[in-house]
Amino acid sequence: MFAHAPLPKDEADRLQALRSLNQLDTPLEERFERITRIARRLFQTDIAALSLLDGDRQWFKSIQGLDIAETGRDVAFCAHTIVAESGLLYVPDASKDDRFAQNPLVTGEPGISMYAGAVVRAADGKSIGSLCVIDRNAREFAAEDLELLRDLAAIAESELCAASACSVQASLVENMMDEQQTRLIDDLTRLWNREGGRRALAEHLLRLPASSEGVAVAVLDLDRFKITNDSHGHDAGDAVLCEAARRMLSGLRDADLAARTGGDEFTIVLGGCDSPDRARAVLNRVRSKVSDSGFSHKGSVLPISASIGAVWLPGGTTASVDEVLGRVEAELHRCKQAGRGRVSVLDASPDAARAPQAA
Repeated sequence: MFAHAPLPKDEADRLQALRSLNQLDTPLEERFERITRIARRLFQTDIAALSLLDGDRQWFKSIQGLDIAETGRDVAFCAHTIVAESGLLYVPDASKDDRFAQNPLVTGEPGISMYAGAVVRAADGKSIGSLCVIDRNAREFAAEDLELLRDLAAIAESELCAASACSVQASLVENMMDEQQTRLIDDLTRLWNREGGRRALAEHLLRLPASSEGVAVAVLDLDRFKITNDSHGHDAGDAVLCEAARRMLSGLRDADLAARTGGDEFTIVLGGCDSPDRARAVLNRVRSKVSDSGFSHKGSVLPISASIGAVWLPGGTTASVDEVLGRVEAELHRCKQAGRGRVSVLDASPDAARAPQAA
């Protein structure tokens, strides 16, 4: 057997603090992907994760190096981290630690050997999870390394507070029951799915008539994705979709929103976008992130390229979801006719010329 972590004395209050953040079962966000990406690279570990400890599970708001969304709380190393007096748990070799030697995550996949985790707290100080790095080999960390991990955990705390206050996505999450919320998340990419994307877009459009800020709505389509799927199989196709989603997020701003709305199509909403030029700049960055290098998968380098069609709507615009998406799809079609691997943004302001502007 392996040791189960004791429950914190303030477990009921702790769970209330966690759930009040409305972050469980939400889509991936670049602000957290950035932190786990930095942690994994900084410490050169196999895995890095931001883990939130719910009542009976460990749910990953972000995880790099492992394709999993959650585990049982009973096997979670992070369950031990949140009750550590120092707010830190460091296990150089789990196979030699009586608490973890027989843990299924050590004896089986992913084969944890080294674990280091720093507690992540809510604004009221309650321990809600941890930022951790994991390696499949025993590792020695210096005290300075563990302090850096604490610093990154503190950044994660700040971002969790900021994310819970982010207007449109927070409103969408807050108005959904828990069992409905998971139905709005795409199982493969962990972005919003088609329905979640439509609801988020509707929320943006509802606010637009009274706003002084514009909104850009875009559809990103992976070029020649069917060839990859047919040539390398659906597993490879799924891996490309997940990689494209992560790359896309890395090019977006924290307040932007992304959803997988088709087999190889993603809808992007840029809130607080003051001009079509600004929309074009952000979307060109996204296209570059997605397309600039191939993706290594099981010994093969798979190409990834994207085309993006978008419509910019100024503040004061009144439009329906279907109307906007129809115009965006038409702009994507014009973009791909002009040549793949580019961005085309239509300025939908009343005094703008209706000709597409490509870059």
